[in-house]
Amino acid sequence: MLFTEHFKITRTSVDDWFDPILNHDTKLFIDPFLVFQLKHVDFKDSHQKVVNYFNYVFELIAKSSGNQSSTHYKKALNILLFPEAKELCLGYASGSTLGAGSGYGFSKVIADAIWESIKAGITHIDHFEELSIFNEGIGADRISDMTANLLRADFVSYTKTVCARHQIPLVSKQVHNAFYDFDTNTWLTSVIDLPLNPFSGIHITLVPTTFIRPLPMINPNDFWDYVCSRENEILRSNFSYHLKSKVNKKDIVELARANLQVVKRYVDFREQRGAELYDLQKDPDSYYQWYSRGKEYAASNKLDFSPPTTPEELFTIVKQIVEKFKNYIEMGRGYEVLWAEGRPRAEKVSQRVFAGVAKPYCEFTDIDISKEVNLGAGPVDFKFSRGLSKRALIEVKLASNSKFWNGLTAQLPEYMRTEEITDGLFMVVVYSLKDLRRYNHIQGLVSEVNKQNGFNIEIELIDARPRKSASKL
Repeated sequence: MLFTEHFKITRTSVDDWFDPILNHDTKLFIDPFLVFQLKHVDFKDSHQKVVNYFNYVFELIAKSSGNQSSTHYKKALNILLFPEAKELCLGYASGSTLGAGSGYGFSKVIADAIWESIKAGITHIDHFEELSIFNEGIGADRISDMTANLLRADFVSYTKTVCARHQIPLVSKQVHNAFYDFDTNTWLTSVIDLPLNPFSGIHITLVPTTFIRPLPMINPNDFWDYVCSRENEILRSNFSYHLKSKVNKKDIVELARANLQVVKRYVDFREQRGAELYDLQKDPDSYYQWYSRGKEYAASNKLDFSPPTTPEELFTIVKQIVEKFKNYIEMGRGYEVLWAEGRPRAEKVSQRVFAGVAKPYCEFTDIDISKEVNLGAGPVDFKFSRGLSKRALIEVKLASNSKFWNGLTAQLPEYMRTEEITDGLFMVVVYSLKDLRRYNHIQGLVSEVNKQNGFNIEIELIDARPRKSASKL
């Protein structure tokens, strides 16, 4: 459910905020580079606050000389605590808005990255996301959470302005480490008034749409691309050419630590080139539009059934939902969502698009659908349930996936044994004639798996091959 849906409001021309899905995290992140570059009127001092904070931390860790027992180092660890910013409804949590968060261990990761930077010769930092280039453990989700925590006062003020404009009710809650006091360099506990998320029971904080991207502008892979295209001498002196396509983050970190001036030139290059915004309307990787597109399709292609009372009825409904998804992809031009610039998209995109179609149908019939539920043997793609006795599982695989057969012969059966579920569905998405031929070999294999395990696994082909329009036939 979108924020606008829950609070029954209509956006106006002045509403430049991201409309979050309240019951499912969107895998996009706040990029501090965009906060710096775009100079949003409500965040005009925000970037400098972050710079001041990290320069203070740099000073503490420099004074500690990397000694983890020193008072300065311990002080740095205490202010480097960044809990997950759950109020954003952004990040990597699957099927909900409650992710894993970050704790004291992560503060040591940041401190280590800063100490390595200091040893390399960095005395201050203007873009703290540079730290991800110097340490393997800092990713997009951590950078986003750090930005949200440090600038929470600005985001809260921004959200309150939106709520006043639309007369959205606020709820008071005490929040530990709510705000960072940039004058005293301490975290403050405070009572915050914000709208409440009905699914998580926590506050909702809104973010300008222009601040979010799939990855920060400054990131290790982008740094590596820069080195490959503009720093050939560095590449030749550090790597043999056959490594170029096999490089991992550890290699990138080592390269950055040994070539500080290259990192500086890269950051300067990024600043000169400017911000690259993510187009939420086109949404090339279907991080966000899967929800609205799926809901629109479900609303115009209704299913007439009652909430299931037996496992058999639940599985019948699940198969009907899959059939609707199949029709959407094959007959409703939904296959276009699964392609970008003439190339098929990743398996995760197929899963997100399916979730967009399936969720509305499940809501209509009081069925719970959970995505990427960890069942002990690893995460299953989708679990459908109504109570404890009525459950079914679905795996979604591309026929081109190298682990295609493992999904059917090992992965899905293992999940079903773990959950003591007999009904499962293996959905296979094909993008080419070669994929289709591969799918044709699966029929006998399904019968064998069912016979060996006493399961009722069914398969469904989703033909996502491009079609010619009627005008071109």
